Amino acid sequence: SFPLVSSRNGRDKGVPKWSFGTRGNFAPALAARAARLYARNPAFARRLRAPGNAGREWLRAFLRHWLAGRLARQHPALFARLPASFHLGAPLERLRNAG
Repeated sequence: SFPLVSSRNGRDKGVPKWSFGTRGNFAPALAARAARLYARNPAFARRLRAPGNAGREWLRAFLRHWLAGRLARQHPALFARLPASFHLGAPLERLRNAG
């Protein structure tokens, strides 16, 4: 089964918690994508089953990458404020100023 990571405790630094209204609840779609890949892609599943915290960190990086893609399409102004490293899976340190 898929090892789903919960961010409900507010301490998950994997994906930023922004409010976009009903159009922007990306969590269910991102979780479904991860579950599909886990079931169908042995290499992806192996990465998530890595020992220690490595699997969790891989999942967080993939979630950040996929979230960046959705933001680029649906919220381009916000995407433009993300550091370039975010869409490569790096944690978000801070947004760039709107300019």
